[in-house]
Amino acid sequence: MILHVKGSNKKLRKAVEQAAWYYAEKLMGKRLMAGIEITINLKKNLLAKEGNEGSAMWEDDGYRSREFTIELDTTVKIRNLLITLAHEMVHVKQWAKDEMYEYTNTMGLVRFKGEKIHLEETDYWDYPWEIEAYGKQLGLFVRFCEHMGFEKCDNMKEEAIEEFCDGYFYGEGEIDFTAEEVAEDAQSFFHSKMAGDHAKEYVTKILGAL
Repeated sequence: MILHVKGSNKKLRKAVEQAAWYYAEKLMGKRLMAGIEITINLKKNLLAKEGNEGSAMWEDDGYRSREFTIELDTTVKIRNLLITLAHEMVHVKQWAKDEMYEYTNTMGLVRFKGEKIHLEETDYWDYPWEIEAYGKQLGLFVRFCEHMGFEKCDNMKEEAIEEFCDGYFYGEGEIDFTAEEVAEDAQSFFHSKMAGDHAKEYVTKILGAL
């Protein structure tokens, strides 16, 4: 894989480069990575200017694409930046594996894993490629931190795990889960015993305060 990381400072560029390589290996494997080129542009105030913390786009013909550009907002916390990078790398994987194809001759039509999706007829949160990307981003981030052994990542990992746990408390109705069940889900989701242990402790505190 050919990777270009541009903008910001040397320290952030290095962290982004390390994360991008890790995410790519987890999502695509070395064989597919060999023919891919990614340019990552680190920009200030992307969220304020364009309404998102990151974006990804193919730069060739869009069929089994091999050239991509990712943009990331550097004004957000590094935790959010690396999670957004994981999200956008999932989209890179989807294009590179030809799981997703955007028709250029039919505006607003996307093929994803054999199914044609009309963007105007589907809510953003129901796009299957976004469901996959949001579903994988936290797990990729936590596993990257553990892989690198970043001591400073401990707080960031815990925030990501707590965000996962908070999802169980959304909505109305009675609580029908235990801390142990959430911990089991977290351990499976993040592929990490540490995630399960922290989730159990976190959810136990919340349930005790209710």
